Amino acid sequence: MAENPTILAIESAIRGGSLALAVSGEIIDTWLGEGGVSRAEDLLWNIDLMLKRNNIAKQTLTQIVVSIGPGSFTGIRIGLATAMGLATALNIDLARYSILCAMAASSQDGDSLRTAVPVGRGVFCKQTFRKNSAEIAELTEPTAVTDELFELDRKDIITNETFADGLAVCLIDAANDPRASRATEPLFIAKPANI
Repeated sequence: MAENPTILAIESAIRGGSLALAVSGEIIDTWLGEGGVSRAEDLLWNIDLMLKRNNIAKQTLTQIVVSIGPGSFTGIRIGLATAMGLATALNIDLARYSILCAMAASSQDGDSLRTAVPVGRGVFCKQTFRKNSAEIAELTEPTAVTDELFELDRKDIITNETFADGLAVCLIDAANDPRASRATEPLFIAKPANI
């Protein structure tokens, strides 16, 4: 293991996206995108700016962590392509996590942690987890619901609005928590049939 592990987290599928940079497990910088859609040109430019602002050479990164969704289809693809390109070029570990699981990893223990994110056009994706000292377990599959149904059941749901510094912070927490399961495939969620 590296003496000072340096992790870059990329979340580009929810709202304007976000980045987080952590050294030795401590978050040292974050970036939040503006607007409703993350753009590829903003992502690379802001990664470079964040590294320069913190005097960190990209060659000293030890891990890239990226969200595999759910969220914007294009945003997921942009984030994955960027993360895969950087990790391959730097020959470092790439960890992929569902953003819903990462949000659970960033939350206090509970028997029924409900997480949800907007995935576009009046649709939310939600999932329930159990988190205790032994595990972060999926209790339900990720499920798409309309905005109206989500608002009726919003009480005690952990959303992207819970994390003022952006969802990339949750990815750092997931990377630092051995209970969080890595993912292999992107998590594209279809909108409900009634929309």
